[in-house]
Order: sequence, then structure tokens, then C-alpha cells
Amino acid sequence: MAEGKRKEEWSRYSCSNKGCRDYGVTGKGNVRLERYYGRNGVALLRCKTCMKTFSENRGTPLFRLRLPYEKLREVLTSLVRCGSIRGTADTVGVNKNTVERVVKLAGAQMKRFNDFMLRDLRMNQAQCDEFWTYIKSKRGVRMTRVRARGTSP
Repeated sequence: MAEGKRKEEWSRYSCSNKGCRDYGVTGKGNVRLERYYGRNGVALLRCKTCMKTFSENRGTPLFRLRLPYEKLREVLTSLVRCGSIRGTADTVGVNKNTVERVVKLAGAQMKRFNDFMLRDLRMNQAQCDEFWTYIKSKRGVRMTRVRARGTSP
């Protein structure tokens, strides 16, 4: 990966230290790459203003998750298809507790996202669902319908 390309990517990050005067400010050039760490090669970033370090994954479901990204994708895909935690663990070859942790992390992130969409865009739940259905159709992505137990399609 070209160094210039990676340097440009860091401008979209902001300092995660609430005590920093550049907290939440993107594009200022105060965030730089410190090093990569872990088996997934996660970037450890440093704010030039307050000198604190933070992970590029902070605030995402990937934060503090040691599972390889490919395995995480398999877990999430299997969950969508079969909907069973134990079945997903058996299919993917991970511990049931790992699948439960992924579900909790992804669920918490989706709740924050949904709350943001409903609050800041003044949408109710039905409007939010319609919005994402429209976005997915424009991208050409096939949406998977998740059915509740005991209901027919």
C-alpha cells in the first residue's frame, strides 16, 4: 500500500481524547500513524496535539476484537443465514462464547447507528427501514429478510 494513500486516510480520523482541543475535529492533519499492531494489522494512531494514542477501530464493533477479520465475516454471514449461535459456532469453527460476543458487539453498534439515524434525521422506525431499503436497492445489494419465529414469509 502506498504511503501517501495511507497518510491521506488518517485525515478522516479525529482525536478520541475528550480533553484534547482537537477532539472530534477531522481533516486538521493532527492524526498520524504510530504503528500497526495485532494479527489484523490495525493502525495505532497518535494525535499530534495531545500526544495520546488510539486505535483506528475505536468506537466500532471491531475494537478489542482479536478474531481475524475473515473469521468475523464468516461468523456474521453464518448468523444471518442460520440465525443460531450454536449452529454458527459449529459451522465456522469458533467457540459459542465468541459468537455471542460478536452478536453483542455488532448489536450495540447497530443500536447506536439506528439511534443516530432516528434522532438526527428525525425518522421513525418505519421511515428508517424504508430509507435503508432504498439505499440498498440503489447499490444493487440484495437484502436478506429476517423472519421472526413462527411467521411465514
